[in-house]
Amino acid sequence: MVWIRVIDAEKARKYVNIGVHLTTDIPEHPSTLEEAVSSYAKILELVGDGPAGKDIDRQILGTEDELKLWGLKRGKFRLEIKEKYRAAVIDTARETWHEQEASIQNFSMKNH
Repeated sequence: MVWIRVIDAEKARKYVNIGVHLTTDIPEHPSTLEEAVSSYAKILELVGDGPAGKDIDRQILGTEDELKLWGLKRGKFRLEIKEKYRAAVIDTARETWHEQEASIQNFSMKNH
């Protein structure tokens, strides 16, 4: 694989498919549970499985090669993004559940 460093992603997109732009293609703050799950599924597809964060941290500390170090930091960033979107699913699911519970309680109080 050839490594390239992109300085201006918007200009690079005109010439090369550099992948998903998270802030436009995948919402950072989903408004519905379905949107959160869809975003997380896309992130899982892009990131996949890899070494754990602790393993990457160990490798970063033991690496002096600049190119390998960049790749390891990129891997760590990918794991952090994966966890961020996982947390968004959990938070959105909790909010949705609380809203439904409140709606049920309100309905129940009005009918008694």
